[in-house]
Amino acid sequence: MSRLDDVLAWCERGVTAESVGLFADADIAYRNAWNAALEPYERCLAAYHLARVQPTPGQQLDWNRIALDHASTADPKAVAEMLPSLQLAAASAARAAGDVSAARRSYIAAAQAHSQESDSTSGPMTAAIVDGLVATEDPSPVGQTLREIGRARRYGALSALLPGYVEWVVDKTPDDLISIVNHLERDAVIDSNESRRIIAGVRNAEIALGRTESGPDVAFKM
Repeated sequence: MSRLDDVLAWCERGVTAESVGLFADADIAYRNAWNAALEPYERCLAAYHLARVQPTPGQQLDWNRIALDHASTADPKAVAEMLPSLQLAAASAARAAGDVSAARRSYIAAAQAHSQESDSTSGPMTAAIVDGLVATEDPSPVGQTLREIGRARRYGALSALLPGYVEWVVDKTPDDLISIVNHLERDAVIDSNESRRIIAGVRNAEIALGRTESGPDVAFKM
């Protein structure tokens, strides 16, 4: 049995214990995985699992950050599929610990990693990322509209908005988001009022950043 096999075996034992509520046993198994691990990928895997059974959000966040640190030095191909889950776990822990800024950064990173690994715009991973992005959005017409769509459980609309929204959040590049919004309005996925409010929020944010000139076709009153 290789060292990686040993780490994986301990993690599997921990997952089995965790699934039936034996969290202390799971913690022991995950710590054995950690002690057996040497390579960055192995340590990333063990730390990710250890984070799951820590008693406080702060401790969970500490181990999630350790996992991400090791992921950053591991073979990118080895950790690529794990990155969305790693970032999502860090985001959830940061959110539970009350660090909204850190949570938002990790939700954005999770969205970016997920978009690189999956063509799917639906499913539990996308739903969790969308929920986190909406929950940590600063008060704005864009955030308020996304929250309303989320409260209505219109996850298809949220998932369709996600790629353009993330690009806008990260790079402040509004074109893709506005194009998606216009397309969704044409297909009646969102209504004209929702479309107007999102585009208004984006355009007014651009004005606030000094990226565009205000004018009758750019600035909107809410």
